[in-house]
Amino acid sequence: MPGRPTRETHAPPEVERLLRQLRRRPRRGVRRSPSASLAHVGAQLAGFGEAAVAPLLAQLDELGDPGAVALAAVGRPALPAIVRELEGAPPRRRALLIHALGMSGLAEAVAPLRAQLANADADTRRAAGLALERLAKGFVRDLGDGTRREQAMLVLERIGAPAAWPVGDALRDPRRGLVAARVMGRIGAAAVEPAMTVFLQSGRSLAPHGDPAATYAAEALAQIGEPALDPLLAVLYDRRERPPLRGAAARALGEMGDIAEARLREALLVNEAFVRRCAAAALGEDASVE
Repeated sequence: MPGRPTRETHAPPEVERLLRQLRRRPRRGVRRSPSASLAHVGAQLAGFGEAAVAPLLAQLDELGDPGAVALAAVGRPALPAIVRELEGAPPRRRALLIHALGMSGLAEAVAPLRAQLANADADTRRAAGLALERLAKGFVRDLGDGTRREQAMLVLERIGAPAAWPVGDALRDPRRGLVAARVMGRIGAAAVEPAMTVFLQSGRSLAPHGDPAATYAAEALAQIGEPALDPLLAVLYDRRERPPLRGAAARALGEMGDIAEARLREALLVNEAFVRRCAAAALGEDASVE
């Protein structure tokens, strides 16, 4: 069944004209003119607010991805209707609605998208995860804005695991690295892999003064805590890694406090003097221990 999109709507003539532009597919190899671009048409539809929502939803199956882009551009006025439409929507339509939520840039889109992560359909769960990751990228940019930072941190924490890699990328930015580390600590275990990726890549840098991203990544791992214990210990014990990186891993373990203390005390007993010294320093004991 095609479902809901065939219902009658009474759209303003200008909205109908814009929808016709969305339906018009450019010939292969020919780009849309600026006035017919999805961004331009979406911005115009957004100016109609709620009046554009029902017509867009009525023609969404026919419009496909351009319709989802336009719904996202309409933004907050479209959100309640999109959430209602998700209930019982057929797979193709549900995917378009999820795509629109992911492009909306709205904090209010997090809850309905997270709800879709529990859907029995694997394709729906995958689409919801990708939409949340896309949504996260916008809020990651806000981590560098003092007026929006706190709100962005809260939203990214609510997004959770799908935000881990976008936030991990922000560890490489000196303006956002420390804040990103705090967010990764709140995300928890799902943030270990992206934080370790940045830690290892940056820690292996041969730059004269090192790569500051390694410091932010180490801070992220320390704040994540117990889930990061074994990956950091693996670096500390790995003779193939550069000593500065191994030392940084020990310091991150030391910052975890009681969570890592027992494991660092085990490291005081190993045969390699370098590991013992790093562990002692992380515990605040005599760094010259042999």
